Amino acid sequence: MNISNKDLKLLLKSSSAIYNTLCVLNDYCYHMQEYETIMNLHPIVEYLHNESDKLYFNLSSIKEGSIERAK
Repeated sequence: MNISNKDLKLLLKSSSAIYNTLCVLNDYCYHMQEYETIMNLHPIVEYLHNESDKLYFNLSSIKEGSIERAK
């Protein structure tokens, strides 16, 4: 499967925005542990944060014209 440089840049921009949003949300949840609802959401936010980090890393490792995952 081929991917254009333009499409790759759009994917990187989107994944970066998701990652940055989750960084802020993860930090907020970490520091607001006194609220039970936030405390219950923190593991989910942390998981999504980690997964978005992997996504961004893998997308940034793609070479133009191919879909090769970073190992």
